[in-house]
Amino acid sequence: MMEGTGSERVGRPEARGRLILLLVVWILGTILLTQCTTNSSDGSGSSDGSGLSAESCNGCHGDDYRTAITGMHYPDDLATLTVPLNYASYTSITFSPRTDRGILVNGDLNALPGYSNKRSEFDPTSHDIDTPALINADQARFRVYVSSHTQQIKNPSYHPVSAPGRNGSWQLCNQLAEPYQLDCGCGVGATCPLENAHPATASQVLSQITIPCWGCHEPRNFSTQGSPAGGYPHRMDQARLLIGPYDTGALMPARCFEEGDPPGCIKGDGYDPNPPYGSDDGFFGKFVLCFQCHDRRAFDPDMADVNDHRWTRFFGVRVTLAQPTKADGNLHMYHLRWGGALCSECHYNLHSNVEAINTIYGDGHGGLLADDSEDGLADGVRGTHLIDFSPTVEGTSEYKPMWFYDGQAFRCYLRCHNEVMDSCAYLHPTTGSPNARNCAGGQIPGRAG
Repeated sequence: MMEGTGSERVGRPEARGRLILLLVVWILGTILLTQCTTNSSDGSGSSDGSGLSAESCNGCHGDDYRTAITGMHYPDDLATLTVPLNYASYTSITFSPRTDRGILVNGDLNALPGYSNKRSEFDPTSHDIDTPALINADQARFRVYVSSHTQQIKNPSYHPVSAPGRNGSWQLCNQLAEPYQLDCGCGVGATCPLENAHPATASQVLSQITIPCWGCHEPRNFSTQGSPAGGYPHRMDQARLLIGPYDTGALMPARCFEEGDPPGCIKGDGYDPNPPYGSDDGFFGKFVLCFQCHDRRAFDPDMADVNDHRWTRFFGVRVTLAQPTKADGNLHMYHLRWGGALCSECHYNLHSNVEAINTIYGDGHGGLLADDSEDGLADGVRGTHLIDFSPTVEGTSEYKPMWFYDGQAFRCYLRCHNEVMDSCAYLHPTTGSPNARNCAGGQIPGRAG
């Protein structure tokens, strides 16, 4: 018998069913792509980002991210995270919570798969509690649950995408003054020195600042083909669609913190070994993304005085040492130049702290946190300054690294690149106790040396 014609085949029930199914799949794919790439309010979806809102991104990167998008690269850009060469003696516990999903003892089989929930991260009302995913991650790493978050019913720290942020300090206003042309009390685009600081003005200015997603990400890298159902909705020719370099390779091999650390290093990554021992410009170039908004002068000692109080509250204060040390003053400058640290070492997830899995905030139960007003903004929330330690940072007195306020200064109980920081403390020298102090690290938890 001869086959029927094409029209006859389409007319059969099973053929019609397949056609309808294909049509439904195409429609759903189109809807998903539209949710990810168009403005949720005006629907313009312009390719330069002007028609996008945060909710445009949340359409895919929000609550349903576990099923919509999968992957193991956030935020390290490594498919498998392993202990780099020469690091073996630097770690005493499982090196990374994201090492290998297939090996429970080393990996995060029950941890946070895929990418992070952007809607939760940027939402100021997100509860900062220990989620089931976090508890599962603890069980996978330590065989015990470690109470870690601030237990507040609001988000304690996030970049101000959906709403103004939690940090209202005049130092942060100075960092943003020139890039954003803010008036922190000393004129548009000008920074205020310590003797002429205007905390109330700065706090008011920062309470009105928000940034778009495309302040860091380039929406023009949207793919013109495919959909979330059939692949990535963006072209992947630029890591994470960032508008500038931002190095998150904390677990990459061949890193050097200083001469001989790790063994075999001739110099640290952050400094030029030749007099006058300035900053390594190539290393600071790894953070161009950050410097789009945060003035590089706040981080590079070649561009500003390490003892200039205007740039940060992350300040070391020499108390007992007879001679100055490299760690006097601005500790951002110290860690970048002399420690070869990446920004992501202490700010692992730059979006927010609510999904942090390797940090104990305060005592992990809501205590040992600084007063609400410490960050320059009395908003009923004790801020955590986007502190979120990477997997390279180990706990000393607890399973995880601790960041807390002891009533006089901020403390970090942790070990990073084989330096124990338990004896260190910091606070801006114009506030709090004069006992705020720096340290040169050490090897023994609980004390320096």
